[in-house]
Amino acid sequence: MKRRPALPRWHTFGTGRRAVVSFRDAGGAEHLIALEEAREIRFESCLPSRVIPHRQGQRHTPGDYWSATTGRLVGYESWLESKWMTLLDFDPDVVAFSAQPMTLYGIDTDGSWEHTPDMFVRRADDSVLVLDVKNPTKTADPDVIVQAERTRWVCERLGWDYGLFAEPDPQLWKNVSWLAGFRRPPLAGIEYLPQILSLAERPAPFADICTFIDVTELARPVLLHLCWCQDIVFDLTVPLCDSTIVRVRDDRPAYHVVASVTPPSPDTHRARSVLTYKKVPMSKPHRLATGQWIQFCDQQYQVVGFTDTCTRIRARTGRNSELVMTSVLLAECILTPESGQEPATPVHGGIATDAAGTGCGEDEDQIVFGGWDDGALWDDIAHADRAAAQEMEAHLLEATTGFRSGTCDLAQPDEPRPQYLPSLPVHQRMQTKATELGYTRRRLWQLLAAYREHGVTELIDGRKLKGRNPLSRLDPRIVAAVLDQAAMEESESTGTMTRFRRRVQNRVDATHGPGAVTLPSQSTFRRALEPLLSGRYTFSSAKTRQTNTTRPGTPLAHVTAYRPGEIVMIDTSRLDVIAYDPVLDETYSCEITVAIDLYTRSLLAWRITPLGTKGIDIGLLVSDAMTPEPMRPGWKDALRFAYLRMPLKRQLSIDERFAAAAARPVIYPETILVDQGKPYKSEVMRRACNSLGISYPLARKGKPTDKPEVEAVFNTIRSQFSQHVAGYKGSDVASRGRDPQAQSRWTITELEEFFAEYVVAVYQRRWHKGLTVPGHPGHVLSPNEAYAFGIQQAGFVTCPTDPTMYFRLLPVEWRQITSHGVQLGNLHYDDANGALAELAMVKPPYPNLSGRASSDAWPIRYDPRNLLHAYIHNPLRDEWVQLRWTHALDEHQPFTDNTLREMIKFIGPRHDRRALEIEVAAALADLQNRTDAPETWTATDRRRAVRDAERARAAARDRQRAVATTTVPTHDRSAPLHAVPALPEGSLADNTIDLDDIDLSQVSAAKVWRHKPQER
Repeated sequence: MKRRPALPRWHTFGTGRRAVVSFRDAGGAEHLIALEEAREIRFESCLPSRVIPHRQGQRHTPGDYWSATTGRLVGYESWLESKWMTLLDFDPDVVAFSAQPMTLYGIDTDGSWEHTPDMFVRRADDSVLVLDVKNPTKTADPDVIVQAERTRWVCERLGWDYGLFAEPDPQLWKNVSWLAGFRRPPLAGIEYLPQILSLAERPAPFADICTFIDVTELARPVLLHLCWCQDIVFDLTVPLCDSTIVRVRDDRPAYHVVASVTPPSPDTHRARSVLTYKKVPMSKPHRLATGQWIQFCDQQYQVVGFTDTCTRIRARTGRNSELVMTSVLLAECILTPESGQEPATPVHGGIATDAAGTGCGEDEDQIVFGGWDDGALWDDIAHADRAAAQEMEAHLLEATTGFRSGTCDLAQPDEPRPQYLPSLPVHQRMQTKATELGYTRRRLWQLLAAYREHGVTELIDGRKLKGRNPLSRLDPRIVAAVLDQAAMEESESTGTMTRFRRRVQNRVDATHGPGAVTLPSQSTFRRALEPLLSGRYTFSSAKTRQTNTTRPGTPLAHVTAYRPGEIVMIDTSRLDVIAYDPVLDETYSCEITVAIDLYTRSLLAWRITPLGTKGIDIGLLVSDAMTPEPMRPGWKDALRFAYLRMPLKRQLSIDERFAAAAARPVIYPETILVDQGKPYKSEVMRRACNSLGISYPLARKGKPTDKPEVEAVFNTIRSQFSQHVAGYKGSDVASRGRDPQAQSRWTITELEEFFAEYVVAVYQRRWHKGLTVPGHPGHVLSPNEAYAFGIQQAGFVTCPTDPTMYFRLLPVEWRQITSHGVQLGNLHYDDANGALAELAMVKPPYPNLSGRASSDAWPIRYDPRNLLHAYIHNPLRDEWVQLRWTHALDEHQPFTDNTLREMIKFIGPRHDRRALEIEVAAALADLQNRTDAPETWTATDRRRAVRDAERARAAARDRQRAVATTTVPTHDRSAPLHAVPALPEGSLADNTIDLDDIDLSQVSAAKVWRHKPQER
């Protein structure tokens, strides 16, 4: 993003309350305008004015929502914002909306301020609604209220509506979120639309309308899409079910997003906010100092340093320090009441301590609890202690009622005794009982009050309930040093107790001076570490300790899906099988990328690639999930798609590929949840989701618990597939065999075939304990059965069948067509049939939206897995043309972008691009020729050759699925090496050779070179 222009001086805008607006237009240029000029700006088409942050430790989940209203992805900062985007998308009066398209700068009596509203909405009548979405727990925050009042003042000046929104109505959201799964126009069943509208002219139950349609599985998605468009409406305040009455909409829609009329008054909530929050918000100027503790992103951090514009903070958990802009920190952090001190009452190992680490309460031996289960405590105490408490209860009842049982109905023969007659005053009876028991009158009244408030458990001897604090005699400075040192070692290699004790001593010496604090003996120190480091795994496996660090402090939240395709998770992990390349006689590691449907737990698609999965692999994986898996030769008929208990004839009318498909669900994803890896955040993945209408949220950094289902499926693959394959290397070094490379025998292609058979024959048919029939938790389903059950509930959503999807997902570069062809990077591409010469005479029909240097540029697409070819779309014939690198010789093998960078780095910088390209071609040919000779192989050459060959194979497979017009000239391609030489002239080449004339005993075996590990 470009640097934001400096704000002008406020006196140029007059005096009093003032504001200006900053925004970025569709081309990315930044503008700063006066407030009155903002009325004429179409902010719904502007780019976001700020970058949504992605930092480790944040609580909210950013992502992109695909809007059916705008037809594109719209970024959001939290799940709550995505809910309101869905409701805006559901509102028929909304014609466009965008996220954070402008930033407001203002000044008033409290000083200058800055705010970026969450959403800008344009209605059909050209009116505007500005939204701010806040967590319900923060709507009463004084700073939030002041910010909302300032934004409302700006909107009123511009004639816009403004609203501060929190959580939507739960029942409304359930209905709208279900309908949102059908916001994309249906690809099948459109012919039933007039019939459905005719049936809904009169109010009728939802299920009855579907019953009157021939294909119920296709009619249900069409009817739900009409409900999403509000062409057919129903009562949104009640759950949507088969008995819900639906009807054709009249003039009034069923739902509108309406802004609130008046925000809460700051004065009304200020006093309550002070009592509610335990920390003091930074609503006034404060000074940050090194060592100060703050509350930031719902976590505790300590300020450890400063730069010119940023502040370095370290989490209490001891992770690596983070660098945060000071302006962001001051706007969002919360100071602790004790300036410069650690937050009060942290809990270490289940024992409550104060800031210094000592025990809380008057008695240091007493463990302080917030409360306990009185019934369990009463059942667990000894019989003698329980009898003593019951005896004291009888004494109190006799003193207050005259009867030991508390009632005259259960009076004993000698009750009431004369000194405890009910007619006597209570204070007299209490004095008599105190004298009888040997208590003071005050103590007896205290016991009576405790008994009346909490029951008989308060009469138990307190000495029996006192716990022991093992840290009571330990110096609190040592406790603090142990906790700090344990936090620092969470990311380090595991050490021994001796090293840890030495480091703790060094820490206390550096903090309090040499000799000021002496550690206890080795055995006492070891006993003290047990409660302090419980659950930290300080002296256990480093992997376990680091995994434990990423666990959230709160219970795991479950992401729930209610229909197939609602949430699809994609992730990549190492495949614990070593692959083998028989051509290069090389073994190499690989990784597997899978897509799993959350509702059915089905494996929709998978790809096994060498290490370094690219964005194009992830983008095409989405296309694989919507493509039927073909049957392989030798597979049983029970593995066919027809055995999914779905009407096959109806599916054949939609896509004839189902006739030869295997029993693997074909699902159109609505939302794809991925992590923060580079391939998942690539432009290819974003373009794939945008073109297919798929929302695109991102899991939080360092939070694998955001998508536990896909993480768990890798364990299933390891236990059910990987460990049974030759070449299994174990999940880590500790479980690895002596030489797993010697056992590897399968190529990546063969591993993919084996894995496909495992998925179709085993995984999809096994019962999954997480899949049950609603209302019948004991009835466990398999992924295929869950898919069939989901189709009955939500209908069958047809997947798009675009044969050119491969080309549309490739990375694009805008280049001009010259007489030499097209230059892409340092390579020139051309075609043999003159397609580029034809396009060179035509002006490109593409508008220059991003402000490119030349408006005569054409979009050129390339596959980074094979740079021998590039592709361009010919709009004159509506076909894709394949281009070839002009310097590619016949013996050139496919090569990747990584290989190209290695060649350019090896050659060095050149000023002449033509000379550089010629040298690249020569170096590439030399490299590939050298790899044909086994005696010259190096480990780098073997890895590069295997990587390029496997990625070229994957690129060729994807290209074969696409329908393209290739204009590659015909070459007489011959392999660099010939296993059998050609017969000389005059030989028996044209004659038939009798096999009986061959003496097999005279034939020597061919030499096969394979590296053997040295004997140890």
